Order: sequence, then structure tokens, then C-alpha cells
Amino acid sequence: MTGTPRATKFKKGAPPPALKVPINAFFKEHFPSRVKHFIDLEFDPGIVDEFGNNKLESICLARLIQSGIDESFEREEIALLVQGKDKNESEQIAKNILALVDLLPERGSLGTWGRSGFIDLFNWVLTSPQKDAISQFPADKAFELVFEFILLGIWTLKTSSEPKIVNELIANNVPNKLVPGYWLRHRDFVQEISKECLLP
Repeated sequence: MTGTPRATKFKKGAPPPALKVPINAFFKEHFPSRVKHFIDLEFDPGIVDEFGNNKLESICLARLIQSGIDESFEREEIALLVQGKDKNESEQIAKNILALVDLLPERGSLGTWGRSGFIDLFNWVLTSPQKDAISQFPADKAFELVFEFILLGIWTLKTSSEPKIVNELIANNVPNKLVPGYWLRHRDFVQEISKECLLP
């Protein structure tokens, strides 16, 4: 959000430290000829369900799966593509993936600022049926589909686990537990929720 002070470091097991500098004011002060307006959209690792799954991450993964249907695979193929203990478990995993995919609103319609015409993200994730779909969404299996079918461009399991990239992310204060899915969050969640704040 505009002018929100940015946290600088995370400590393992502790909440983010006291917020420091309002980044919009900082950029305007130090780069007045380059920056007219800076909007800081940060992925919030705290929006989790009772199983520890990040709700926004699940939404973004479901959106990627949605984009892959009919282009990279068919709906009916998902149960064959995911790995369960047996056929019934694979079918249930596919059913849980598609449950959230089918509930997604039009892309760009979720918002966090309260502007009219946008669906409030924080209320949406708490309301049924999407609340249940999110809690049952198998994020790990969705990640596997994203990797296998390259649904996020050049980002793959390999690129997100390369020591150079991992070290760079950690050096830039990305908590260890958020490193594996960083590129998903970095690239995709902004597309999911940024339309509201880009309006004049």
C-alpha cells in the first residue's frame, strides 16, 4: 500500500520488527525525478488457514492451474497427473484442486483497499464455500503441476532451489520457509490483487 513502512528483517520464530521508513516517501525524497508514485505490494505470510497453508498462495496456485486447463492439460487429466497413494486418493486431490479453481472470481476482481466494485480478499477467504475449498486445497500437489507444466514461465523447482538464488533471497531477508515458493509469490500474487490500486 502507498507509503506503508516496510519491515527490514525477519527473525526466526519472531514477528516482523517495528516498521521503519515509509517507502513511498523514501523514493520520492531520493529519486524525485524518477518516481511519481510507489505502491508497495508485499506478500503477507500471515494469512494462513488452520493447517498452515497460505490462503493467498493457494489462490495464486489455483489461478495458475486454471490457466493451464485446456492449454497444458484437460480437467479430466488432473487426477492422472497428481500422485496419490492410489486412484481414489489421486481423484480426491484433483477434486480438491478443482474445487478452488472453480470458485475463483474473475482475475483482477479481488481487492484489499475497499474500493467499490472489488471483492474484499480478507472477507472472501473467510466465507464458505471458498473457506472450505482453501483449507482442503493441496498446495504441494498444485506446486508440482506448476513445475511440471512450466505454468510460471522459466520458474521451476530447480531454479527456485539453486544455491545462488536461495542465498540471494535469504540475504534480502526472505524467511527460509518462504524461499521455495518465492517466485510464485513475487510474480503471481501481484497480478491477482493489484488492479484495484492501479485505478486512477
